[in-house]
Amino acid sequence: MSKVANLSYKKSQQLLKSLCNQQRQSLGTGFESANILLSPKYHLRDKDLRKIHKAARVGDAARVRQLLIEKCGVNDRDKKKRTALHIACAYGHPKVVMALLEGQCEIDAIDSDKCTGLVKAVQCQEEECATILLVNGADPNIVDALGNSALHYAVYYKNTSLAAKLLEHEVNIEVINKVDVIYKKGTRQLSKRPT
Repeated sequence: MSKVANLSYKKSQQLLKSLCNQQRQSLGTGFESANILLSPKYHLRDKDLRKIHKAARVGDAARVRQLLIEKCGVNDRDKKKRTALHIACAYGHPKVVMALLEGQCEIDAIDSDKCTGLVKAVQCQEEECATILLVNGADPNIVDALGNSALHYAVYYKNTSLAAKLLEHEVNIEVINKVDVIYKKGTRQLSKRPT
């Protein structure tokens, strides 16, 4: 990668480093409360899932295609408003992601935590799934319930490759999440931004 978002290689690396430093300072506390850092993948129970969700979880693209032919809803949701796309992205199944996109799924569907498939793929460090979504027009600027975009998560996890891909797809680098960290006299304090 020689250029990111029309920047030279050196400038893009400086931008990524700066973003990383800023976001690591402002993200840590907000994430722990949501338990996203410790376990970004979904905790799924079979009884809560539809057939298409189960096929997406295990990475069975052929079964997903068969279910779509049988008129199973490509955008069907489970109890937490997750689509099969969310689950395929969380568990790193790019073939299932492609099958769902071919079935014309809603690419920017949000779950009960306001996460899109792209946000979930980045949270779970599933770069191939995230790349497929970006190439197919997923919006990288949608934020979750904590106000974090896919770029926030890429930077937090120090995934410069994913951050660079997001920058190439015109992600807004000035999105501010709902948690501020303020440094006073060498200590870190959390302050919530008024809503």
